[in-house]
Amino acid sequence: MGTSKCDFAIAGYEGRQKVHHNMKRTKSKYDARYMLKNPATKKVYTNAQMLADLAQRKKEYPGLALLLEPWIAKIASRAQKNPDAEFSLHCSDATEERALARLKKMRWSELESLAQLLYRPLYERNLKYGDVTVQDFVTYQASVLYAGETPATRTRLIGCLKNYILPVVGEIKLNALDADRQTKALKTINQKLQNSSEPVGSSTRGYVKRAYRGLILAIESSGWKGCFAGLHLIDILKSSSSATATS
Repeated sequence: MGTSKCDFAIAGYEGRQKVHHNMKRTKSKYDARYMLKNPATKKVYTNAQMLADLAQRKKEYPGLALLLEPWIAKIASRAQKNPDAEFSLHCSDATEERALARLKKMRWSELESLAQLLYRPLYERNLKYGDVTVQDFVTYQASVLYAGETPATRTRLIGCLKNYILPVVGEIKLNALDADRQTKALKTINQKLQNSSEPVGSSTRGYVKRAYRGLILAIESSGWKGCFAGLHLIDILKSSSSATATS
């Protein structure tokens, strides 16, 4: 894979970030750009390539048509005018640092949504072998995780997932998340709960346990069956009283 120091992981594949200093401007001299790489070519997507792949995704995933159609409409004019130009999302500002910060704030969620549409077949293919990270699994399953819960409970579970669980297991691939790895991860999460700057009560611990259990169940339901050990290890996340007693 043709990676460079400007490449970054996104939605199970790669994007690229660049900054250009435009000497002709007196203000907003720095252009910061996000691009996505084409798995077929290992190079940055051109407008024409991206339009073709999005049209193909619409055929493959008719249920995603409402998400795909705005992108197809947006990129069609670009592809007609400059088919071989690299597709990018960009922001400008007075300094490189400010341009990059603005790019991340204004464009990252948009880029991530687009990447999920483009890379979904790759993600599904890799998921069969557990060859996706926990973070990527959560990214693709975000709309259905904890879907059976009330809105308030779901918000709390997702908060626990993001604040306590993903920082520990997010970069681990599903096929590496065996019993030993999960035991270590759960002990780390438990330690994080104990060492929190503010006391973590039994309610928060209960939600973290539910969030972890729900994550493992979702992974199991996806077809990858290698993480079920976590369902039997969840009690490592002890109650605050027992954690204090054994520390």
